[in-house]
Amino acid sequence: MKGLRNIFWLILFFCSYSLLAMQEKPKPMLGFSADSFQTLIDSAKSKKRIIMIECTADWCLPCKQMEKYTFTDSVLIKYAKKNLICKKWDASSFDDFDLLTKYKVEKFPTILFLSFEGKEISRLMGFQTAKNIMDASEKIYHPRKIFPAKKFTPLPKK
Repeated sequence: MKGLRNIFWLILFFCSYSLLAMQEKPKPMLGFSADSFQTLIDSAKSKKRIIMIECTADWCLPCKQMEKYTFTDSVLIKYAKKNLICKKWDASSFDDFDLLTKYKVEKFPTILFLSFEGKEISRLMGFQTAKNIMDASEKIYHPRKIFPAKKFTPLPKK
């Protein structure tokens, strides 16, 4: 009888745990535009914003990590809505292959910052944090602003 009671509580625990896990809401994601490249340029021109393009591939592990950690950052999402026009180019689908070739994207992930004329202003390669992306775009918007230096930690003396 005691063993049956323990099995009952164990089953109840696992059922309640799985229900809680299913109720977990997905994190909001940075909104990438589905518009054509020319529409992005026109939109950037009218809104006076820069274009941020994430160059990715479905087989790229750092790209997936950025999707999971960087592009779900709430501060970056707010910042991007206010300051950037975002687009994703996927090398796995050959739809954007000509644009990837035009901008000489050879490594993934690469983040391109373009002017509203479509000219490259800056690029970041490899895994990037939300702060890195915001700092890079701030340097474009405010080129003379002095950004605080990163803390220097000297090596321990032997």
